[in-house]
Amino acid sequence: MKVTLQPVQSSNIASVGHEENTLVVKFKNGTVYTYDGVSAAEMENLVSASSIGKHFICNIKGQYAYKRHSQYFENGDELEIF
Repeated sequence: MKVTLQPVQSSNIASVGHEENTLVVKFKNGTVYTYDGVSAAEMENLVSASSIGKHFICNIKGQYAYKRHSQYFENGDELEIF
């Protein structure tokens, strides 16, 4: 999966992206997670929230199936997950 990431203002989340109903979250510590079944509207709610971290915790974490990815390639704002 290839996705374009957009940087966000958050103390814990570095950037997010969305592709085919999958939310991609890259944390500032370098870990990457995907969350399945997240709509484009929910992605917009996340990036426009006054607190991205709080919105993530309240509306995404624990609400969607997720997977941690240890193998990925980053090229600028593009991320390819293996």
